[in-house]
Amino acid sequence: VAAGRAGVGPAGRLRAGTVLIARGEFSIVIASLGAGLPDGDHLGAVAAAFVLLTAIVGPLAARFSPSLRRIASPAA
Repeated sequence: VAAGRAGVGPAGRLRAGTVLIARGEFSIVIASLGAGLPDGDHLGAVAAAFVLLTAIVGPLAARFSPSLRRIASPAA
């Protein structure tokens, strides 16, 4: 959304979005806040798996963003 408001084209907006996928710090904060809950141990494990998954998927999505653009909008 921010890139679109700045006048960036569709390819640049997709590239900016894919670069932001691998930001797991927020998940770690949420897991630490929820550690005191009855299912806190499970929440930490889910957050760790989510961070690991996004750490792998994020760079790959950024690398292949031109291909993703063709898949997302076949008419483009």
